[in-house]
Amino acid sequence: MTITGPVDADGFRAHLAAVAPGWVGREPASEAALLAAEQRLGVRLPPSYRAFLAFSNGGDHEDSDPEQVTALYSLFPVEQVQWWRDNGLEETIDGWEHYDDDEPELRLAMRASLLIADGDDGGLWYLDPTKIEDGEWRAWTWWPGSGEEPTSESSFGAKVVAEVW
Repeated sequence: MTITGPVDADGFRAHLAAVAPGWVGREPASEAALLAAEQRLGVRLPPSYRAFLAFSNGGDHEDSDPEQVTALYSLFPVEQVQWWRDNGLEETIDGWEHYDDDEPELRLAMRASLLIADGDDGGLWYLDPTKIEDGEWRAWTWWPGSGEEPTSESSFGAKVVAEVW
């Protein structure tokens, strides 16, 4: 069963108002900022992630209820989004040697992915451009120190629904 999620700013607004009314977020990213990031990265951002950024340019906890949606606090503003291979976390992937044997595709996907959060809690959110369906990239979360496997959903919007309830 595929979890569906928000695909536009109104959908994110409605979902977060329903499940996390204390979350404030950031000012929306401008279209110019979104286009500049896409040019810098060399790709068009997936629709649901782009829509989220147009609703809130990353996560922010400054004015939010600390009991609410900590999963979204570490989301980067669009200006800080970068390819995983460009951010110095290569040893994080290499440190998980069991992926070499058990999950070689997962390790390759990480190296190809767009890192969209690197939280103080150690949580990573990333989007995998090697798995695209209807324009949406597979969305992953992973807490490397937890010993648990990364988890994924079909899109960023679906990942928000799975992580923020």
